[in-house]
Amino acid sequence: GGHYIELDASQNVTVTGCSFTGHKDSESGNKEAINLDTPDYDTQGFRRGWTSYDCTANQNVHIVGNTFKDLEVGIGSHSYSENKPHKDIYIENNTIDGCDYCAIQMFNWENVTVRNNTMSNISPANVSTNFTFRIRGVKHPKIYNNTIINANRVAIVEWAKQNGKGTKADSYTPVKYELTTEEWNQLTTQNKLVNVTELLVQEYPVVGSGTQPVLHECTSN
Repeated sequence: GGHYIELDASQNVTVTGCSFTGHKDSESGNKEAINLDTPDYDTQGFRRGWTSYDCTANQNVHIVGNTFKDLEVGIGSHSYSENKPHKDIYIENNTIDGCDYCAIQMFNWENVTVRNNTMSNISPANVSTNFTFRIRGVKHPKIYNNTIINANRVAIVEWAKQNGKGTKADSYTPVKYELTTEEWNQLTTQNKLVNVTELLVQEYPVVGSGTQPVLHECTSN
């Protein structure tokens, strides 16, 4: 019901050659095997008495050549600190098989590369998420040359908005995502898609619930 690796306030990190297998269901249903977070008392992401709670993010993280199996989420974040994005994140040559929520969820990250990964059996049809990548408040993700097998939808792209913490973190300024034309093209046309039910990326250009998404059709490379 937690994380295998809790990665906070860290720089120049490489995780390689590891196997992360099996989980117990968490209350939130979206716990990552590798969680990128910040020491922020109000988000409750990392709360230990000895930390300074200065919200330092991670930078230059390489997650390369690992195996993830039977998890809620392989890699990601589900909270963020205001004006403290995780930067220079590289996720390459991993195998992610069987995730209840999604394979990778990015939340207030900048300069992200996700390539040459194989992701299969992601988010069963009865789960409301139904996507492989959740991309929230991410600036310049480069997502290409991945293989997605047996999934429901490719991705969702939306603002980062903290909610449900019951602290001042709920009033953190929402973070807008930023993708260039080429980065959109990489996401929608430069990944191999096998038995993906809906060849779509859902984009929510307005923060908040109740808005209609912009649908981007995907093609397999």
